[in-house]
Amino acid sequence: MDNYEKILDKQELRYVLGTAVSGHTTYLKKTLAKAEYEFVTDITKATKTVSAKIAKIILENYVRDTGDTESELIVIPLLISYELIKEV
Repeated sequence: MDNYEKILDKQELRYVLGTAVSGHTTYLKKTLAKAEYEFVTDITKATKTVSAKIAKIILENYVRDTGDTESELIVIPLLISYELIKEV
């Protein structure tokens, strides 16, 4: 990437649900078609929301659907940047 110039194109604020209870950070991934949840270590695979309020609703649904109250999930703000790359 030595001969490239990065040009910031866009930044988006998103929110994910995460926990570190198991000793390493994991994020919640929800399948939209069904009430299926899984924990992933790759943040790019985590479910992202456009607002903290929606993330809290997903958290409430997760607790209601699974009965899991011990995961200690929290809402984490995430800034996603998109950059154009131009060869110099």
